[in-house]
Amino acid sequence: MVWYEAMDRRAFLKTSTLSLVAAGFAPFLVGNTGATANDLDRATFTRLLDSWFRVEAGGAGSLALVAISDGPPSRQLEQFTLRFRGSAGQPLADGLYALRSEHGDTYSLFLQNAGSEGGDAAYTAAFSLVRPLSVASCGRA
Repeated sequence: MVWYEAMDRRAFLKTSTLSLVAAGFAPFLVGNTGATANDLDRATFTRLLDSWFRVEAGGAGSLALVAISDGPPSRQLEQFTLRFRGSAGQPLADGLYALRSEHGDTYSLFLQNAGSEGGDAAYTAAFSLVRPLSVASCGRA
């Protein structure tokens, strides 16, 4: 037998509103943790092209964002791949890394080893982002 306490509509609305307000203020209470998921789009990284990122874990050094290539065209997805160049002396294994940009923003990216280019190690980070639906695409005016 499952026991639960019934909640009337007024109590539910009051509790849920307070929870939403608290959740909205939570980022300000704990501080800025860097980039959000909304910052991980092609436009953000286009502005960061040819800049350096410090790999935060294990003192692994720095990586330069050297190229951005588009994936297959899609109305529902934004697909692109970032290409980084770094020191071949400390190669990174495939995995999730926190990269801090020259501007101080931190991005958590899954990097894959892509071999070497001209004596430097190469890494890629692939993105396949769902684009938000617009009112027009839903058939409403």
